[in-house]
Amino acid sequence: MAEVVLKRLIAVKGLDGRMNDILVAWLDRKLSKNPDTLTMFFHGDIQDFSENMDQTAYLKWNFENTAQILAKKFSDDLIMLIRCSHRKSFGFQKCFFDNFVQSDRYGEPTYKKSIESLKHLKCLSEQVSKNQDIKISDLNQIKLVGFSQGVTALNQIIYAIHTLDESSDPELEKFVGLIQDIYWLDGGQSWITEEKVLQTLKHRNIRCHITVSPFQVENPSRPGNRQNFLMFREFVEKLKIDSKFSFLFHDQEPSCENHFKVLEAFQP
Repeated sequence: MAEVVLKRLIAVKGLDGRMNDILVAWLDRKLSKNPDTLTMFFHGDIQDFSENMDQTAYLKWNFENTAQILAKKFSDDLIMLIRCSHRKSFGFQKCFFDNFVQSDRYGEPTYKKSIESLKHLKCLSEQVSKNQDIKISDLNQIKLVGFSQGVTALNQIIYAIHTLDESSDPELEKFVGLIQDIYWLDGGQSWITEEKVLQTLKHRNIRCHITVSPFQVENPSRPGNRQNFLMFREFVEKLKIDSKFSFLFHDQEPSCENHFKVLEAFQP
């Protein structure tokens, strides 16, 4: 297998002065065509560049290792791992994706009918594609992946797509038209439970891949997670959205270790 190439981009400019660090990854295939698909990944709590993570059991899940996992799973794609804008310590490092979604001091999101998150995402992708060290063909497809807390940014982008249905922005519409697959990886209680918002995924023919583990949906200390997940799933099935649900480690007790292992075990 070809080696994974990593390229760190610091303070990439987005919408209205917003900036995010980005780790780009791709398989080094010297004889293959440049990738024409972007897979954009929003990480979970604790995860960071390796030098910023404490020497804990979770060091394995640093950005560099995660980007390599994704590059091998989505082997024909260019990976964009988008770093959160800031963190707070609650005994662990809580991530806040403020450039995409408004959250309270504990990281609980408030989703808005606004297209700003989409505009910011588009700006970031354009800046990455302009980097002379990154080879990418004209984009044909975009995949969005959110893991754990990163699902909050993912969900706000879906609200933005829904809002775009009610507005007129040809350039943004062209960008959204490239989004063909969305992956939820073991999100918490922040599942989308508004049927009208989910209808957007149906009429835009966006494929939905949902993977969970007992850590989020069968955890006695997180009862709201299961309730919201079941409501989300009910709407997805009712609307007959093109979707695939996977329940990993279902025969094991809820554990943070298995929560992170979802990154290795999920199927693209």
